[in-house]
Amino acid sequence: MTDLFTNAENPAAVPEPPKPITVSEVSKKIDGLLDSRIGQVDVVGQMNSPKLGNHWYFSLTDGDSKIDCAMWASNVSKHKGARGDWMPKQGDQVVVRGRVGHYSKFGKTQLYVEKIKRYGETKGKLQQEYEALL
Repeated sequence: MTDLFTNAENPAAVPEPPKPITVSEVSKKIDGLLDSRIGQVDVVGQMNSPKLGNHWYFSLTDGDSKIDCAMWASNVSKHKGARGDWMPKQGDQVVVRGRVGHYSKFGKTQLYVEKIKRYGETKGKLQQEYEALL
């Protein structure tokens, strides 16, 4: 009897399949590749759906693409000390510095933000277009 992974006509012609790896192992590989291939990047985009508590969670968009972001409390406190009262809000055009990583618990690729600041116009183009419709 043959199974799905063998050649019924010539079982000897099929090489031994690679040993399967766990979900955790593939997640670690994804995270390692992202870190080694992309590393630290500066990304400009429009702030979307900010949740600003101890940790900051938000997404950045440019109209064509979106990436989810997380900024840990240690980096948030550095930001608050360096930037005074400025807090990013929905629609702000910002530039962030961080590393792309893969959060294995949720199978999610995101940008881990170390720094954030305003960029160019206070409001991003998408926010300006949205407000023009109102």
